[in-house]
Amino acid sequence: MSASDEALLARIRGGDNDAFAALYDRHAPRVFGVILRIIGDRCEAEDVLQETFWQVWRQAAAWRPERGAPLVWIAMIARSRAIDRLRRRKAAIVASDVVEAAAAAPQSDVEREEQAHLTRSILRQLPPEQMAVISLAFFCGMTHEQIAQEHDIPLGTVKTRIRRGMQRLRAYLTEREAKSA
Repeated sequence: MSASDEALLARIRGGDNDAFAALYDRHAPRVFGVILRIIGDRCEAEDVLQETFWQVWRQAAAWRPERGAPLVWIAMIARSRAIDRLRRRKAAIVASDVVEAAAAAPQSDVEREEQAHLTRSILRQLPPEQMAVISLAFFCGMTHEQIAQEHDIPLGTVKTRIRRGMQRLRAYLTEREAKSA
């Protein structure tokens, strides 16, 4: 008779590799399906699956029976990881569009300096906590997780600050564009 998911998680908390392998073998195919539906790219879905189970290994003690079955907990981790990956992909696309636009239009030193000044002044429009996380994410290339660890704040807080900051920046740029048109 095979061990229950609950029993496997209890053993994983103690560092039992065999229990982890059993839990992975039992649920990886279903969790992979969830991730693939969200991401749509098989290679990236495989990466997210590995990240998901790495988090399960590290945080097995975080599972609480009153909050749902272990598979539900694992699926929620997978969903969060997949959505994070989509957000990073979207941010990378936006950043690459900016780089391509800059490369396509050669600029003089004066134009580059003006653009840098404009970027700094736009970022200064944000509350300091939003400006800090956006700068770390987009200019330093840090992940949301790295920012959360460095600033000792919850991951959800980092994501919210980035999202709200980006919304403010978008609104500011839209307003600026409308004024110059």
